[in-house]
Amino acid sequence: IEYMRRTRIETLQVALGERLDATSLVNERAPAIALPLLSGKSTWSLPKGKVVILDFWATWCGPCEGVRHALEDFRRKKENSAVEIAGITNEDMATVKAFYRNRNPPYTILIDATNDIGLKYRVAGYPTLVVIDRDGMVRFAGFASGGGLEAALKMAHELAAERMGKGK
Repeated sequence: IEYMRRTRIETLQVALGERLDATSLVNERAPAIALPLLSGKSTWSLPKGKVVILDFWATWCGPCEGVRHALEDFRRKKENSAVEIAGITNEDMATVKAFYRNRNPPYTILIDATNDIGLKYRVAGYPTLVVIDRDGMVRFAGFASGGGLEAALKMAHELAAERMGKGK
């Protein structure tokens, strides 16, 4: 879909005629990511050999705020320091910068303005969480509601502790 934003024409990819279901990614290799950071200075890719939580969110999403706080609290715990967290939004850079104008994001924020990555991860709504293990396999994917947030955090914590228990 093409639409006008301020004085530019923007393009947003939308899945038509198919049902997106992030849970169908579990036990599959995580799709590659190469997205600009909120700073706009570089791009971010899935780090190799790390446990990763992806948080698909939007500035207008009320429940996303609670998930952001929970992920920030999770990250503060020393035993979770090996887990990388990245928030992905399909909103444009200006909107997200305005959202964070007077505060620092709690973790890495990526801009997926065309929704390419959202489609690859089969995101059907917000907030959606994805946990990826050190081998690049999706171990959890789904909505944060209905116990999803707790399940994702537990999975990420267990995956991070798994390697530490083996002495890396």
